[in-house]
Amino acid sequence: MSHFSLLEQLLQDEQFIAWVRAGSSEEDVYWQRLSAEHPGQVETIEEAKRCLIELSHWRHALPEDRSNKLRQRVLQNTLSEETAPQSVKTKSIPYIFQRAAAVLLLIGLGGWIAWWLSGVDHNTATYRTSYGEIKVVTLPDSSLVTLNANSTLKYRYNDSENRREVWLTGEGFFDIRKREVRSKSNQRSRSVSFWVHADQVSVQVLGTRFNVKHRGEKTQVVLEEGSVQLSVNEQNKPLLMQPDELVEVQQRSGKLKQQPVEALNYSIWKEGMLRFEGATFDEISRVLVENYGIELRFADPKKSAQIRLRGVFPAENIDLLLEAIANVSHTDMRRQDTVVEFE
Repeated sequence: MSHFSLLEQLLQDEQFIAWVRAGSSEEDVYWQRLSAEHPGQVETIEEAKRCLIELSHWRHALPEDRSNKLRQRVLQNTLSEETAPQSVKTKSIPYIFQRAAAVLLLIGLGGWIAWWLSGVDHNTATYRTSYGEIKVVTLPDSSLVTLNANSTLKYRYNDSENRREVWLTGEGFFDIRKREVRSKSNQRSRSVSFWVHADQVSVQVLGTRFNVKHRGEKTQVVLEEGSVQLSVNEQNKPLLMQPDELVEVQQRSGKLKQQPVEALNYSIWKEGMLRFEGATFDEISRVLVENYGIELRFADPKKSAQIRLRGVFPAENIDLLLEAIANVSHTDMRRQDTVVEFE
Protein backbone atom coordinates (compact mmCIF):
# COMPACT_ATOMS: atom_id res chain seq x y z
CA MET A 1 0.00 0.00 0.00
CA SER A 2 1.36 3.44 -0.96
CA HIS A 3 2.17 6.16 1.56
CA PHE A 4 -0.78 8.30 0.43
CA SER A 5 -3.26 5.39 0.40
CA LEU A 6 -2.35 4.33 3.93
CA LEU A 7 -2.49 7.92 5.16
CA GLU A 8 -5.95 8.29 3.61
CA GLN A 9 -7.10 5.01 5.17
CA LEU A 10 -5.87 5.90 8.67
CA LEU A 11 -7.45 9.35 8.64
CA GLN A 12 -10.82 7.71 7.95
CA ASP A 13 -10.41 4.85 10.45
CA GLU A 14 -12.58 5.48 13.54
CA GLN A 15 -10.59 3.01 15.66
CA PHE A 16 -7.31 4.72 14.73
CA ILE A 17 -8.80 8.15 15.55
CA ALA A 18 -10.08 6.88 18.91
CA TRP A 19 -6.68 5.33 19.65
CA VAL A 20 -4.86 8.61 18.95
CA ARG A 21 -7.31 10.58 21.11
CA ALA A 22 -6.94 8.18 24.04
CA GLY A 23 -3.17 8.72 24.05
CA SER A 24 -2.13 5.05 24.09
CA SER A 25 1.54 4.11 23.96
CA GLU A 26 3.16 2.56 20.92
CA GLU A 27 3.56 -0.68 22.83
CA ASP A 28 -0.12 -1.42 23.18
CA VAL A 29 -1.85 -4.24 21.32
CA TYR A 30 -3.42 -2.03 18.68
CA TRP A 31 -0.11 -0.45 17.75
CA GLN A 32 1.55 -3.85 17.46
CA ARG A 33 -1.19 -5.13 15.18
CA LEU A 34 -1.12 -1.99 13.04
CA SER A 35 2.66 -2.15 12.64
CA ALA A 36 2.49 -5.87 11.78
CA GLU A 37 -0.13 -5.22 9.09
CA HIS A 38 1.94 -2.42 7.54
CA PRO A 39 5.64 -3.27 7.96
CA GLY A 40 7.90 -0.49 6.77
CA GLN A 41 5.09 2.09 7.10
CA VAL A 42 5.85 3.30 10.63
CA GLU A 43 6.64 6.82 9.35
CA THR A 44 3.29 7.00 7.57
CA ILE A 45 1.45 5.88 10.71
CA GLU A 46 3.32 8.51 12.72
CA GLU A 47 2.41 11.18 10.16
CA ALA A 48 -1.28 10.24 10.42
CA LYS A 49 -1.02 10.56 14.21
CA ARG A 50 0.62 13.99 13.87
CA CYS A 51 -2.12 15.12 11.49
CA LEU A 52 -4.83 14.24 14.01
CA ILE A 53 -2.93 15.69 16.96
CA GLU A 54 -2.26 18.92 15.04
CA LEU A 55 -5.91 19.23 14.12
CA SER A 56 -6.85 18.74 17.76
CA HIS A 57 -4.27 21.33 18.84
CA TRP A 58 -5.67 23.95 16.47
CA ARG A 59 -9.21 23.18 17.59
CA HIS A 60 -8.35 23.80 21.26
CA ALA A 61 -6.00 26.73 20.62
CA LEU A 62 -8.42 28.95 18.73
CA PRO A 63 -11.50 30.70 20.09
CA GLU A 64 -14.78 29.72 18.54
CA ASP A 65 -15.13 32.94 16.52
CA ARG A 66 -11.97 32.03 14.57
CA SER A 67 -12.81 28.38 13.90
CA ASN A 68 -14.89 29.04 10.78
CA LYS A 69 -12.32 31.50 9.42
CA LEU A 70 -9.55 28.96 9.92
CA ARG A 71 -11.57 26.28 8.18
CA GLN A 72 -12.06 28.55 5.17
CA ARG A 73 -8.34 29.29 5.10
CA VAL A 74 -7.57 25.59 5.26
CA LEU A 75 -9.76 24.91 2.25
CA GLN A 76 -8.29 27.84 0.31
CA ASN A 77 -4.73 26.83 1.11
CA THR A 78 -5.49 23.24 0.18
CA LEU A 79 -6.65 24.30 -3.26
CA SER A 80 -3.57 26.47 -3.60
CA GLU A 81 -1.41 23.49 -2.62
CA GLU A 82 -2.76 21.61 -5.61
CA THR A 83 -2.57 24.42 -8.20
CA ALA A 84 -0.14 27.17 -7.22
CA PRO A 85 3.64 27.20 -7.88
CA GLN A 86 5.80 26.29 -4.88
CA SER A 87 7.21 29.83 -4.66
CA VAL A 88 3.83 31.40 -3.92
CA LYS A 89 2.29 28.70 -1.65
CA THR A 90 1.08 30.09 1.64
CA LYS A 91 2.97 29.37 4.90
CA SER A 92 0.37 30.93 7.20
CA ILE A 93 -0.45 27.61 8.92
CA PRO A 94 1.80 24.61 9.69
CA TYR A 95 2.67 22.35 6.77
CA ILE A 96 1.48 19.22 8.53
CA PHE A 97 -1.92 20.84 9.03
CA GLN A 98 -2.09 21.72 5.34
CA ARG A 99 -1.15 18.14 4.48
CA ALA A 100 -3.88 16.77 6.72
CA ALA A 101 -6.46 19.16 5.28
CA ALA A 102 -5.46 18.25 1.74
CA VAL A 103 -5.89 14.55 2.39
CA LEU A 104 -9.18 15.06 4.19
CA LEU A 105 -10.55 17.22 1.40
CA LEU A 106 -9.53 14.74 -1.28
CA ILE A 107 -11.34 11.90 0.48
CA GLY A 108 -14.48 13.95 1.00
CA LEU A 109 -14.12 14.66 4.70
CA GLY A 110 -14.64 18.41 4.80
CA GLY A 111 -17.36 17.87 7.40
CA TRP A 112 -14.91 15.88 9.50
CA ILE A 113 -12.64 18.95 9.74
CA ALA A 114 -15.57 21.04 10.90
CA TRP A 115 -16.30 18.38 13.52
CA TRP A 116 -12.75 18.63 14.87
CA LEU A 117 -12.95 22.44 14.86
CA SER A 118 -16.42 22.62 16.39
CA GLY A 119 -15.26 23.00 19.98
CA VAL A 120 -17.17 19.88 21.12
CA ASP A 121 -15.59 17.92 23.97
CA HIS A 122 -14.69 14.66 22.22
CA ASN A 123 -13.62 13.07 25.52
CA THR A 124 -17.28 12.62 26.50
CA ALA A 125 -20.14 10.64 24.98
CA THR A 126 -23.66 9.54 25.92
CA TYR A 127 -25.50 6.44 24.66
CA ARG A 128 -29.13 5.40 25.18
CA THR A 129 -31.43 2.54 24.29
CA SER A 130 -35.21 2.58 24.15
CA TYR A 131 -37.65 -0.06 25.38
CA GLY A 132 -36.96 -3.41 23.73
CA GLU A 133 -33.72 -2.22 22.09
CA ILE A 134 -30.30 -3.84 22.51
CA LYS A 135 -27.36 -1.89 21.12
CA VAL A 136 -23.62 -2.49 20.83
CA VAL A 137 -21.71 0.78 21.19
CA THR A 138 -18.02 1.52 20.65
CA LEU A 139 -16.64 3.93 23.21
CA PRO A 140 -14.12 6.61 22.15
CA ASP A 141 -11.34 4.38 23.56
CA SER A 142 -12.51 1.48 21.31
CA SER A 143 -13.93 -0.53 24.22
CA LEU A 144 -17.23 -2.29 23.48
CA VAL A 145 -20.38 -2.04 25.58
CA THR A 146 -23.61 -3.90 24.86
CA LEU A 147 -26.49 -1.89 26.30
CA ASN A 148 -29.67 -3.66 27.30
CA ALA A 149 -33.09 -2.11 26.74
CA ASN A 150 -34.03 1.13 28.49
CA SER A 151 -30.46 1.93 29.53
CA THR A 152 -28.21 5.00 29.54
CA LEU A 153 -24.42 5.14 29.54
CA LYS A 154 -22.31 8.29 29.91
CA TYR A 155 -18.59 8.19 29.12
CA ARG A 156 -15.83 10.60 30.12
CA TYR A 157 -12.06 10.53 29.68
CA ASN A 158 -10.08 12.63 32.16
CA ASP A 159 -6.79 13.63 30.51
CA SER A 160 -5.17 15.00 33.66
CA GLU A 161 -5.83 11.84 35.71
CA ASN A 162 -5.53 9.30 32.85
CA ARG A 163 -8.88 7.92 33.93
CA ARG A 164 -11.80 6.59 31.90
CA GLU A 165 -15.20 6.59 33.60
CA VAL A 166 -18.76 5.61 32.69
CA TRP A 167 -22.03 6.10 34.55
CA LEU A 168 -24.64 3.41 33.94
CA THR A 169 -28.39 3.37 34.46
CA GLY A 170 -29.94 0.11 33.33
CA GLU A 171 -27.79 -2.81 32.21
CA GLY A 172 -24.64 -3.19 30.16
CA PHE A 173 -22.06 -5.83 29.28
CA PHE A 174 -18.52 -4.45 29.12
CA ASP A 175 -15.57 -5.64 27.04
CA ILE A 176 -12.85 -3.18 28.01
CA ARG A 177 -9.78 -2.39 25.94
CA LYS A 178 -6.54 -1.89 27.84
CA ARG A 179 -4.99 1.55 27.45
CA GLU A 180 -1.58 2.97 28.29
CA VAL A 181 -0.02 6.42 28.08
CA ARG A 182 3.53 7.66 28.21
CA SER A 183 4.60 9.87 31.08
CA LYS A 184 5.93 13.19 29.78
CA SER A 185 8.56 13.33 32.51
CA ASN A 186 10.23 9.93 32.19
CA GLN A 187 8.63 8.43 29.04
CA ARG A 188 7.50 5.36 30.99
CA SER A 189 4.16 3.79 30.15
CA ARG A 190 1.32 3.46 32.62
CA SER A 191 -2.17 2.04 32.39
CA VAL A 192 -5.25 4.22 31.94
CA SER A 193 -7.81 3.15 34.53
CA PHE A 194 -11.45 2.38 33.69
CA TRP A 195 -14.30 2.83 36.20
CA VAL A 196 -17.99 1.97 35.98
CA HIS A 197 -20.31 3.87 38.34
CA ALA A 198 -23.79 2.54 39.12
CA ASP A 199 -25.40 4.47 41.97
CA GLN A 200 -23.27 3.83 45.07
CA VAL A 201 -21.25 1.03 43.46
CA SER A 202 -18.03 1.76 41.57
CA VAL A 203 -16.28 -0.95 39.58
CA GLN A 204 -12.59 -0.59 38.79
CA VAL A 205 -11.74 -2.68 35.75
CA LEU A 206 -8.66 -4.84 36.13
CA GLY A 207 -9.67 -7.34 33.46
CA THR A 208 -12.06 -7.36 30.56
CA ARG A 209 -15.55 -8.87 30.43
CA PHE A 210 -18.32 -8.33 32.97
CA ASN A 211 -22.01 -7.45 33.29
CA VAL A 212 -23.39 -4.56 35.35
CA LYS A 213 -27.08 -4.15 36.09
CA HIS A 214 -28.43 -1.13 37.95
CA ARG A 215 -32.21 -1.20 38.19
CA GLY A 216 -34.39 0.16 40.96
CA GLU A 217 -32.97 -0.54 44.41
CA LYS A 218 -30.22 -2.97 43.40
CA THR A 219 -26.90 -2.95 41.59
CA GLN A 220 -25.58 -6.28 40.35
CA VAL A 221 -22.13 -7.10 38.96
CA VAL A 222 -21.30 -10.47 37.36
CA LEU A 223 -17.73 -11.15 36.25
CA GLU A 224 -17.25 -13.37 33.21
CA GLU A 225 -13.53 -12.98 32.50
CA GLY A 226 -10.55 -11.22 34.07
CA SER A 227 -10.94 -9.32 37.32
CA VAL A 228 -12.71 -6.27 38.70
CA GLN A 229 -12.59 -4.50 42.03
CA LEU A 230 -15.74 -3.11 43.64
CA SER A 231 -15.97 -0.10 45.90
CA VAL A 232 -19.21 0.54 47.76
CA ASN A 233 -19.98 3.86 49.45
CA GLU A 234 -19.32 3.86 53.18
CA GLN A 235 -17.29 0.66 52.89
CA ASN A 236 -13.56 1.11 53.19
CA LYS A 237 -12.30 -2.23 51.93
CA PRO A 238 -12.61 -2.82 48.14
CA LEU A 239 -13.89 -6.20 47.02
CA LEU A 240 -11.92 -8.14 44.41
CA MET A 241 -14.14 -10.34 42.24
CA GLN A 242 -13.24 -13.58 40.50
CA PRO A 243 -14.71 -15.01 37.24
CA ASP A 244 -18.14 -16.63 37.59
CA GLU A 245 -18.95 -14.58 40.65
CA LEU A 246 -21.91 -12.31 41.42
CA VAL A 247 -22.02 -9.35 43.78
CA GLU A 248 -25.32 -7.61 44.50
CA VAL A 249 -25.66 -4.41 46.52
CA GLN A 250 -28.89 -3.04 48.01
CA GLN A 251 -29.10 0.68 47.32
CA ARG A 252 -30.52 1.93 50.62
CA SER A 253 -29.00 -0.43 53.16
CA GLY A 254 -25.73 -1.08 51.37
CA LYS A 255 -26.21 -4.78 52.14
CA LEU A 256 -23.95 -6.90 49.98
CA LYS A 257 -24.47 -10.42 48.63
CA GLN A 258 -21.63 -12.37 47.01
CA GLN A 259 -22.00 -15.82 45.45
CA PRO A 260 -20.66 -18.10 42.69
CA VAL A 261 -22.80 -18.25 39.52
CA GLU A 262 -22.66 -19.31 35.89
CA ALA A 263 -21.75 -15.92 34.42
CA LEU A 264 -22.98 -16.70 30.91
CA ASN A 265 -26.53 -17.08 32.24
CA TYR A 266 -26.48 -13.41 33.27
CA SER A 267 -25.36 -12.06 29.91
CA ILE A 268 -27.51 -14.21 27.62
CA TRP A 269 -29.60 -11.09 26.97
CA LYS A 270 -26.76 -9.93 24.69
CA GLU A 271 -27.79 -12.69 22.31
CA GLY A 272 -31.37 -11.42 22.26
CA MET A 273 -32.70 -13.99 24.73
CA LEU A 274 -34.51 -13.84 28.08
CA ARG A 275 -33.73 -16.71 30.45
CA PHE A 276 -35.76 -17.62 33.52
CA GLU A 277 -34.88 -20.31 36.07
CA GLY A 278 -37.92 -20.76 38.28
CA ALA A 279 -38.74 -17.04 38.12
CA THR A 280 -41.61 -15.72 40.21
CA PHE A 281 -44.30 -13.40 38.91
CA ASP A 282 -42.62 -10.42 40.59
CA GLU A 283 -39.27 -11.23 38.95
CA ILE A 284 -40.85 -11.60 35.51
CA SER A 285 -42.88 -8.40 35.96
CA ARG A 286 -39.75 -6.47 36.90
CA VAL A 287 -37.98 -7.51 33.69
CA LEU A 288 -40.96 -6.57 31.52
CA VAL A 289 -41.39 -3.17 33.18
CA GLU A 290 -37.71 -2.29 33.08
CA ASN A 291 -36.90 -3.54 29.58
CA TYR A 292 -40.18 -3.03 27.74
CA GLY A 293 -42.39 -0.72 29.81
CA ILE A 294 -45.03 -3.47 29.98
CA GLU A 295 -47.18 -3.90 33.10
CA LEU A 296 -48.69 -7.28 34.05
CA ARG A 297 -51.96 -7.55 35.98
CA PHE A 298 -53.68 -10.63 37.43
CA ALA A 299 -57.37 -10.69 38.30
CA ASP A 300 -56.65 -13.46 40.85
CA PRO A 301 -53.45 -12.78 42.86
CA LYS A 302 -53.39 -16.44 44.01
CA LYS A 303 -52.69 -17.59 40.47
CA SER A 304 -49.79 -15.18 39.99
CA ALA A 305 -48.27 -16.29 43.32
CA GLN A 306 -47.98 -19.85 42.01
CA ILE A 307 -45.87 -18.95 38.95
CA ARG A 308 -42.36 -20.47 38.72
CA LEU A 309 -41.32 -20.00 35.12
CA ARG A 310 -38.41 -21.79 33.47
CA GLY A 311 -37.28 -21.33 29.89
CA VAL A 312 -35.50 -19.20 27.30
CA PHE A 313 -37.53 -16.74 25.23
CA PRO A 314 -36.62 -14.44 22.31
CA ALA A 315 -36.32 -10.86 23.52
CA GLU A 316 -37.73 -9.50 20.27
CA ASN A 317 -40.98 -11.49 20.58
CA ILE A 318 -42.45 -10.82 24.02
CA ASP A 319 -45.78 -12.36 23.00
CA LEU A 320 -44.22 -15.84 23.39
CA LEU A 321 -43.28 -15.04 26.97
CA LEU A 322 -46.73 -13.64 27.70
CA GLU A 323 -48.34 -16.80 26.29
CA ALA A 324 -46.09 -18.93 28.50
CA ILE A 325 -47.21 -16.96 31.56
CA ALA A 326 -50.84 -17.55 30.61
CA ASN A 327 -50.19 -21.27 30.15
CA VAL A 328 -48.45 -21.86 33.49
CA SER A 329 -51.06 -19.79 35.36
CA HIS A 330 -54.03 -21.34 33.49
CA THR A 331 -55.44 -17.94 32.55
CA ASP A 332 -56.50 -16.05 29.44
CA MET A 333 -54.34 -13.16 28.31
CA ARG A 334 -55.58 -9.81 27.03
CA ARG A 335 -53.13 -7.12 25.94
CA GLN A 336 -53.88 -3.45 25.42
CA ASP A 337 -50.93 -1.17 24.62
CA THR A 338 -48.47 -1.53 27.54
CA VAL A 339 -50.86 -3.32 29.94
CA VAL A 340 -51.37 -7.09 29.89
CA GLU A 341 -54.20 -8.60 31.93
CA PHE A 342 -54.57 -12.27 32.89
CA GLU A 343 -58.03 -13.51 33.94
